[in-house]
Amino acid sequence: DCCCSDVADIGCYLNTTVPTDLPTLPTVDTEVRLINQNPNTPGAQYSGLLEVYHNGVWGTVCNISWTFENSIVVCKLLGYPSVEHFYTSGINFPGNGSILLKNVSCNGSEYSLSDCDHNDWGQTQGCTHANDVGVVCTDNLALRLVSNTDRTSEGRVEVYHSDQWGTICDDLWSL
Repeated sequence: DCCCSDVADIGCYLNTTVPTDLPTLPTVDTEVRLINQNPNTPGAQYSGLLEVYHNGVWGTVCNISWTFENSIVVCKLLGYPSVEHFYTSGINFPGNGSILLKNVSCNGSEYSLSDCDHNDWGQTQGCTHANDVGVVCTDNLALRLVSNTDRTSEGRVEVYHSDQWGTICDDLWSL
């Protein structure tokens, strides 16, 4: 539980040494894309039917067990910081061809859908294109530092979500 004294405070300082022993990110072996039926409409580049690329084939993803955390991984792979929402039914246009993934289970911190638990590639019995997943990413992740002083380089971290500013719990917060 987070309380008022458990919000994240940070200070940003010039001439700070950055550690050189940071972990290396794993190589991403799964590509993703969002296919939009109307590619010239506003927002089309970050919303649409989810397709994954595996072994030389693009295919869709079955909605069984699909979660918000799975969508976070997809949006991060596409360079967007956040998810607006996802569809597990009612996509305006279903995919065609192969359905490649089913029962995907991510926690949101993975670098690839391959890092998430899922059925073996292509093992999607019981799924049809009526079960295809759609994702809407957003680049609207706003952060700010709030301070009682005139120093703009330190303060309480706040995030803008659902039309309001809120604090971030500092449980497990680290550099």
